[in-house]
Amino acid sequence: SSDQHKTIITTIYSCGLRLSELLELKISDVKSEQDCVVIRQSKGNKDRIVMLSPKLLDLLREYYKNKTKEYVFEGQLGGKYSARSVQQILKKSIEIAKIKTQASVHTLRHSYATHLLENGTDIRIIKSFLGITQ
Repeated sequence: SSDQHKTIITTIYSCGLRLSELLELKISDVKSEQDCVVIRQSKGNKDRIVMLSPKLLDLLREYYKNKTKEYVFEGQLGGKYSARSVQQILKKSIEIAKIKTQASVHTLRHSYATHLLENGTDIRIIKSFLGITQ
């Protein structure tokens, strides 16, 4: 559904997620009381915490209202959503928006970082939000 598609794209951008991190995101990782999302690291790094915007929280609540499941985004048959499906959603959204430049899920992650940097966020904080540990 278009609500689901909007929620997926907003979650990637709002949290600066890798595609794999979006697919692994569980409802229990969304900590609404603390206004944060715990990103479980599959790349061998430690888990990290990113801010949860009120707008994203509203979208997520609306999205998984009346659904009891493990992952935030699940396929039609249950279980994790597929990477291919997310890529198709983004591709279709780009076409609808008539955006001419190439973009990927990773582009949203870069945009997240760029916008934080442009707003004066310290580079070390941005790196921790992105789970980059150099």
